[in-house]
Amino acid sequence: MVSMGSVKCVFIGFLLSSWSTVGWAALDWGNNVVEMLAEPGTKEAVAVFNYTNAGREPLRIIRVKNSCGCTTSEYGKGNIAPGQSGELKATFDIGSRRGMQKKTIEVTTDDGVTQRLGFYVNVTSPITMDRKILMWKRQEQPTTQSIKLQVNTPHPIKIHGAASDHPAVKAKVETVNEGRDYQLYVTPMSMSEAVSARITILAEGLEPLVARVRIR
Repeated sequence: MVSMGSVKCVFIGFLLSSWSTVGWAALDWGNNVVEMLAEPGTKEAVAVFNYTNAGREPLRIIRVKNSCGCTTSEYGKGNIAPGQSGELKATFDIGSRRGMQKKTIEVTTDDGVTQRLGFYVNVTSPITMDRKILMWKRQEQPTTQSIKLQVNTPHPIKIHGAASDHPAVKAKVETVNEGRDYQLYVTPMSMSEAVSARITILAEGLEPLVARVRIR
């Protein structure tokens, strides 16, 4: 479960942004889009969508369709009387996903109306690089270029080093602020031929990060 400290929620309601297949939607969603920022290490994100029966007849949710298997929804199965409110709780299993994750939930009621809810989660990477590709032109001076590595987790992460898979490219990591900030330095050893290299960055407890090198 995501704590309030680990997930920052921004609720955005869009007037008339619910999509419906037919007719007027009696089930009124106060906010039909929820955006969240999930901090590194968060296992799941939870959004709560509140609704009210704005019609004159009882309603019942008969079908909920999530856009992927990584999202589940919980909601009341009984009748919703006129004026009655309730909630649908959506849970997104983050797993190893990174970046912006956009999920949709389609809710169908027994009045024949289907409405779409949006659940957007921006999953921050534990370590970010200010760029992922370094490029040189052949025959130019083999100058050193660098990539800034920043740890985004509440706890420090140690970066052990970096290795190049090509003998014409040398890579090393230097510590700027232990557990927080590092600098990756990459130097071509030869500029006489085209090179495509992969730099693997090793961090404690994480999958290796990868940077690319191109000499054209």
